Amino acid sequence: MIMDAYTAIRALVGEPPFIALRDESVERKTEDVVSTIVTKNIVLSDGTYASVTSTETTGTPQDTETMPHLRKLICGGDILLGTVVSVCLTKLALKGGSLISDKKECGTITIGALTICASVGKFAESKRAGRQGVYSDSLDRLSQCCRVLLDPLMKEKMADVYLKSCQDAFSSLVSKQKMLKNKSAEALKKTVSSQADDLIQFRQLRAQAVQGGIEVDLMDADDISRAVGVEGESSGSKLKHVYQLTGYSDPVYAEASVTVHDYDIVLDMLIINRTPNTLTNLTVELATMGDLKLVERPQSHTIGPLDERRMRANIKVSSTETGHIFGTIVFDNSSTAQKMYVNLNDIQLDIMDYIRPAECKNEDFRSMWAEFEWENKVAINTNISDLNEFLDHIVKNTNMTSLSPTNDSSGVAGSSFLAANLYARSVFGEDALVNVSVEKKDDSDGKLGGYIRIRSKTQGIALSLGDRITSVQRATSTPENQ
Repeated sequence: MIMDAYTAIRALVGEPPFIALRDESVERKTEDVVSTIVTKNIVLSDGTYASVTSTETTGTPQDTETMPHLRKLICGGDILLGTVVSVCLTKLALKGGSLISDKKECGTITIGALTICASVGKFAESKRAGRQGVYSDSLDRLSQCCRVLLDPLMKEKMADVYLKSCQDAFSSLVSKQKMLKNKSAEALKKTVSSQADDLIQFRQLRAQAVQGGIEVDLMDADDISRAVGVEGESSGSKLKHVYQLTGYSDPVYAEASVTVHDYDIVLDMLIINRTPNTLTNLTVELATMGDLKLVERPQSHTIGPLDERRMRANIKVSSTETGHIFGTIVFDNSSTAQKMYVNLNDIQLDIMDYIRPAECKNEDFRSMWAEFEWENKVAINTNISDLNEFLDHIVKNTNMTSLSPTNDSSGVAGSSFLAANLYARSVFGEDALVNVSVEKKDDSDGKLGGYIRIRSKTQGIALSLGDRITSVQRATSTPENQ
């Protein structure tokens, strides 16, 4: 079986040296292509016939279609795959030395493994000389394989590592992945999104007698939340979205409750007349900054002494960006006939209202990371001393999903360095990528240092998410650091 495996791998890899595909096709073009002279009769523009002699090239040049798939990948620049093949042949040679009695076959496997290691190493050096991407540890791994096969003392020390320790580590990794997959499947089965007999009302199916205006639209959003199994917000979370617009000493007191429904923002404002006079033509003039558009402006009202009114304003959102809403209250005092203005405090919309946790494959993450042009780099400054605790704090406060396993069994608990990729998607379909690289410093304080890099296709997400992460770190810092 060892000899059959070696023969099959060598047949797919082919004979060295490994040459880049474009260079190989140019070198073999002159050997396989044959030129022939062909005479054809053509019709000229005046209607007469003429004979034309031309040269046509025929032949079967060797292209990538006839090349084995494994060799095609290696010659295409996949140095890591060539390194894996070399390690595989090295393990076959080590295993064959103890199981195969024929010394000639053992020598054949050993020489073949050394040849492939040397060829892949030479190809990697040529790729690196051409400034193309080569894994930095590939050459070290190839040289280690050659030393194990050539040095008997090195072979005696490293044989168990290659044959037993590597297999145990891979088996442990596969078993952990299966266990995590089974746990996630069981948790998904136990989670009940919504009961089968829950009532879901749709506006289109309601009776025509039901009148509610904008409240009906808000109820539709609640119905959708119930349908997808999202629980309603608690009273404490709703109070976080209440903003005081004016001061207590102003003649008009105003506060607004901001409700975010994906693309729509509804401002429910409470206006209180704190004067003993009647205020006429009271209007709330709103303006926006960012990708916000005011759709419905509040109407003018007349408010009596110590009376109150409720006003609504609708704002459309077109992208994930931290926006600002500001404005003034304009009214006429009926007793003095003077027009007065009251400036409103700014309302800063939180980007976390649009960010949703999402899953992403590592391959897609790397491709998007290389494609996106906007990057924001945030330095780590926090009083948290534990690596996993800091990562969990960032994930929790940014509504992101960690794509890197950081459980204690993976060896992160005893390490002084942590690198993790985070991913989230906005309600507008925009991708947000975050890379956390943090290390524990060697000084006595044991503080964490490093950087958090944010990449996105648009500038708004990168800047707003960076501001969010910076504010989260400040919230967890000690007063001395602040």
